[in-house]
Amino acid sequence: MAETLIVDVIRERLLRSRQVDPETGCWNWTGALMKDRGYGLVTVKRRGCLVHRLAAQLWLGFDPASGLCVLHRCDNPRCFSPEHLFFGTQTDNMDDKVAKGRHRMVVRTVPNRRMTPALLDEAKRLRDSGLAFAEIGRRLGLTAATVSNALRGLTHAGGRPVQTVTAFGETKSLKDWLADPRCVACGKTLRDRLKHGWEPEVALTALPSPGACRAGVAGWRG
Repeated sequence: MAETLIVDVIRERLLRSRQVDPETGCWNWTGALMKDRGYGLVTVKRRGCLVHRLAAQLWLGFDPASGLCVLHRCDNPRCFSPEHLFFGTQTDNMDDKVAKGRHRMVVRTVPNRRMTPALLDEAKRLRDSGLAFAEIGRRLGLTAATVSNALRGLTHAGGRPVQTVTAFGETKSLKDWLADPRCVACGKTLRDRLKHGWEPEVALTALPSPGACRAGVAGWRG
C-alpha cells in the first residue's frame, strides 16, 4: 500500500511538470535538464534520475536492472510520453543514434594482462620516444590495450584496474572525469552520487547544492 502511494506521488509529480505539445504529442519536461544532452532530471529519494527512464518504469513497467536502454521514437530528449518511449539494447541505442545523426565515437577500455612497475617505466620511456601503443606492446610482450590503459592511468602500475565510469559513450577514470569540462561535481560529490546509485551522466552534470562538496553531501536538488 505504501509503495503504491509513493508511485502515485512520483507519477503526479512528473505530470505537474509536463507540457504537452499539441502537434507532436510529446510530454515535454519543464523542470531541470541535463547539461548538453537535454534529458529531464528529477531527484527522487536523494537520487538523481533521468525523467524518461523514470517514466518508462512508471507507465511501461521498465526494469532498470534489465540492462536495456530507454529510447525515444520522437528523438526529443525532453519528452517522457510513454507512447514515444521504447526499450532496446545498447546496440539498438547506437544504431538509433546513427540513424538520427547523433552518433558519437564510443571508446571502450578493458584492462586485461598484468602491467608491472618495471614494464610501466619502460613503456613510458618508449612512449616519450614517439612509439605508438601497438609498437610498445609488441616490444614488451603486452597488448596495445594494456599499454594504453596503463599509460593513460586506467590501471595501476601492478595491473589492478582503476575505478572507471562510463558516460556519454566514453569510459574514463574518476580522475579524468573530474578534469572533463562536462563534469560540474567535485570528487567527493561525484563518488557519493555514484555510491548511492545515481546514473553516471546525471552524477557528472547535475549542479551540486551550495556547500555540497564542503559538507560531503551529494545533494543536487531538482
